[in-house]
Amino acid sequence: VSCNKKFDEPPVYQAPDITPDLTIADLKAMHVNGKFEQITMDKTIGGVVIADDRSGQFYKTIIIQDETGGISVNLDGYDLYTKFPVGRKVYIKVNGLYLGDYNKLIEIGGGIDNTGSSPRLDDIPSVLIDQYVIKGNLDNVVTPKEVHVADLNDTYQNMLIRLNDFEFSSADTSKTFADPTLGSSAVNYTIKSCSGESILLRNSSYADFAGYKLPGGNGYITAIYTVFGTTKQLNIRDSSDVKFYGARCGGGGTGAVV
Repeated sequence: VSCNKKFDEPPVYQAPDITPDLTIADLKAMHVNGKFEQITMDKTIGGVVIADDRSGQFYKTIIIQDETGGISVNLDGYDLYTKFPVGRKVYIKVNGLYLGDYNKLIEIGGGIDNTGSSPRLDDIPSVLIDQYVIKGNLDNVVTPKEVHVADLNDTYQNMLIRLNDFEFSSADTSKTFADPTLGSSAVNYTIKSCSGESILLRNSSYADFAGYKLPGGNGYITAIYTVFGTTKQLNIRDSSDVKFYGARCGGGGTGAVV
């Protein structure tokens, strides 16, 4: 004789009632490129996760954005998307954390790592993540800012943006987003608009979409805006961020999936 045992449902997460008292823009303004700053203010920033590590494009990182800007948060953990998925509001208690930058891309971390040839910003240790990063509610929507490449400056760092009327070069349309055989390397492509603007798109070879073929048409791209020194770059979260299925500049093929 079998029995039908009922199990208790897990409790529904109750998001805390927290009001941030520091904006991301004001936090980033405290940083000097090439330096490290330990934050000693008892303040809290808040933002919505706009990128996580689900696809493998971002590693040990979430990116959050509020109404003033975005910032990369370095966390010593894996499968971060299970706790901090895109759309989740998070609050970060910044007292005791550090600001740094990776060749001018500003980040928050847990300390300074001096074990290499040059110091770098260290991740927030896994055992301390919950002490500093607090989960808020889910399913928040961040609308990407529609911009032109010429508009992009440091205020847009780590923000979700959209560029319209772009495409890959015809020589690249037979290629894939990256090369899964390259390990830790990444692949760069220059995408161009019909009006002559261009920007670099950088894809990790660890991304689960690395082997997908590039779309051959023209359209819009949603991405995180980043920099490497003076180079403007885009990082997509997944291949679905690239909607290049319209007619190419000059009326060429669409590259649409048939």
